[in-house]
Amino acid sequence: MKALFENLFLYEIILLFLGVIFFLLLCAMLYRNYTSDKPFTGLLKFFLLPIIMIAYPSIKSVQIGDWKLEMERAKVAVSSNPEDNLAIKQLTEITEKLQKRAKTPEDILSIGQAKFLLGDSKEAIKFADEAITVSLENADNPKDKVIKESATQLKQLANFQQEVKNGRDTHLLQEGVAEMEVIDPNSRLYIENKFKINEGLGY
Repeated sequence: MKALFENLFLYEIILLFLGVIFFLLLCAMLYRNYTSDKPFTGLLKFFLLPIIMIAYPSIKSVQIGDWKLEMERAKVAVSSNPEDNLAIKQLTEITEKLQKRAKTPEDILSIGQAKFLLGDSKEAIKFADEAITVSLENADNPKDKVIKESATQLKQLANFQQEVKNGRDTHLLQEGVAEMEVIDPNSRLYIENKFKINEGLGY
């Protein structure tokens, strides 16, 4: 149930709950009329509205899950070939759809990693900072501790990326990443293919 609400907007959650309440109310009225021999067929047409109210957020939740899978596939494509314009376009479009809905540290970090693969260092740092902030709200959760470490590393990689874009020698980038084992496999592959660096990246 938590996964259903995780990426929905507030109005979609409210719509879902109101739909359930309306549906139960209609069921109660239908049962009352049926047991008291009163006409009840007229109520049946009203069931369409709560069904739509419940179905829309539910379908949207499934669609969001599909978007996440699509984003992961696009990440692999971009990291494997950073010059693939079609993969970059697909990752850009799906990231724009999901970033407005990212609430959990994991989802926020995933958006930051996508921004890094797209070469948007500033946005990658922004989402990494947000992931760290949200993960600190539940610091006792081992999963959030890993996310914090990954987000901190993403900030470092994005800073290196920005320095290279500003004209810094990629050999200096290699020195910077040589001391860390890159946690995210897509970021690791992207660095290797984009900057031709494969030393110190956990291979």
